[in-house]
Amino acid sequence: MPGFTETTFYDSFATLTIKNFSKEFQKQFITHRPAVEMLFDGNRYTDAKGGQLWQGIAEYGFNPSVKFFDGADQFSQEVGQFAQPMIYRWRYMGASISMLKTEMLENRGPVALASLIEGRLRQVMRTMNLIIGNEIFGDGTNYGGKTIIGLAAAISTTPTVNATAGNVGSIDATVFKWWQNNAVTSFGSFAAHGVNGTSDDLVLRTWNNCTDGPRTPTTILSDQATFEYYNKTLLAPVRFVDQVGGTADLSFKKLAYKDKTWTLTADTMDMVAAQGCN
Repeated sequence: MPGFTETTFYDSFATLTIKNFSKEFQKQFITHRPAVEMLFDGNRYTDAKGGQLWQGIAEYGFNPSVKFFDGADQFSQEVGQFAQPMIYRWRYMGASISMLKTEMLENRGPVALASLIEGRLRQVMRTMNLIIGNEIFGDGTNYGGKTIIGLAAAISTTPTVNATAGNVGSIDATVFKWWQNNAVTSFGSFAAHGVNGTSDDLVLRTWNNCTDGPRTPTTILSDQATFEYYNKTLLAPVRFVDQVGGTADLSFKKLAYKDKTWTLTADTMDMVAAQGCN
């Protein structure tokens, strides 16, 4: 009696499964990693149009002809620059998914095979999640220099000179002062110099230094110790009680500072130059 046979086109099947996981990949990298969302600008840019580089513009400066006037006054016709090109190189990250022949025999049929592939994909996502989260704070030298330029290389601890990565976005910060970041390199104790510190408040000062009218910092990242102390500081003045359920809640679901989310990052982070803006 001839045996039952079933044909599965593994290449197309795996491709379809990966395509269905595309939103999961984005959620893992963007939603679950605030640092990634901050630097990747909410995943607004992709390489769908091809090429090795992404180019945008950074607007700056003032129009010198603007002035108060009366009567038949004249305005300068001098043409001034208003933007500089920003250039970034695309970085690619990938992985292979392998299956043993015995696994394929033990998981015959589209449903079982899909479950096996999805399990492998979840493992890939967990690994990529961890690596990208760490590389965000790296210096761009890992993986033979093929990785992204992390905060350790993109933020200069001496803002008047370029960071170790060189001209970030191909803009020279020594020439264009508005491209320089802000950095506090000797922060000291958060209890003494953090929010409402006993000596001063370097968080507020850095926030003010990074603020120009309506333009303010958009994201705050900190390590666990700083996050916990900030939470403790907020709990000191009052006690919060859910009047409806009668349940006391002595912590917060999320923290914010000046209406911007304060996020805990579990990734490796050098706090020396953690406060930066440009």
